[in-house]
Amino acid sequence: MKRRELLNILFFSVPIFYVGNKLFSSETKRYETNQKSIEIFKNLMAQYSNNSKKNYSSINRFIIDFSREFLGYPYKAGTLEGEGEEICRFDLTGFDCVTLVESSLCLSRILMKGLNTIEDFANELIFTRYRNGILEDYTSRLHYTADWAYDNIQKGVVEDLTKELGGVKLPLKVNFMSSNPNLYPPLKENKAFIDKIKIIEADINSRNYYYIPKDKVKEIEPFLRTADIICIATNKKGLDYSHLGLAYIEEIRNTKKARFLHSSSKQKKVIIDKTISEYLNESSSSIGITILRPMEV
Repeated sequence: MKRRELLNILFFSVPIFYVGNKLFSSETKRYETNQKSIEIFKNLMAQYSNNSKKNYSSINRFIIDFSREFLGYPYKAGTLEGEGEEICRFDLTGFDCVTLVESSLCLSRILMKGLNTIEDFANELIFTRYRNGILEDYTSRLHYTADWAYDNIQKGVVEDLTKELGGVKLPLKVNFMSSNPNLYPPLKENKAFIDKIKIIEADINSRNYYYIPKDKVKEIEPFLRTADIICIATNKKGLDYSHLGLAYIEEIRNTKKARFLHSSSKQKKVIIDKTISEYLNESSSSIGITILRPMEV
């Protein structure tokens, strides 16, 4: 039996029921959402499940179309957090930069596999959001974008194009979470988690990562594809990346522009912004980008 098949059985072989506006597994609580998100999900599946693979031959097409469905949705932070043990939480009524990308990616991945249930979506979120695709506890979540990228490259979800596009080594020394445990309730409540996070941070710092420096981004924009994942590297102490979104290639009069589709904390909603290079130039703490391309399913 393949590992993914085993995970499907372990996670979603039990019936589900509603408590208030939240959805729980009846035996082991593995994921949680709200009624409005379920309605949004069902509407999207009804709309997109009717499109054959020949019309959507690339996962990039699915990803960008799903993300465009969310244009204008409010910026909403903290939707992965909650009381009690770590479970897979999701909210399709609003997004931060991470949840917009992962939701659009996972919606696309299940449809490319011919799947369309809320359990399929939750299972795909678990696979991409947690280390080795296994939800164990708070520390198994891929909190750092560098760790998310590494793990999902290993799982065949994305590939890193940065080095081949002229990227240079990204100097990393992540320690923000372990240095600021009071900012993370699970770390504040469980001191053992801090030691586990320190080990994870050491693993991240031992790897090689690449980025395109800010002053070189405009040169590589013509080589980007729609729905490439753009991770914005930062010079803020203890962090790796400060923001992410999707490349949105706009063609006007035979001229292509690589604009930035993201959930903006400044604009308080999901938007298609200026070009990626122009966006970077507005932030002194942004030092460049790492480019991840979603792999076909």
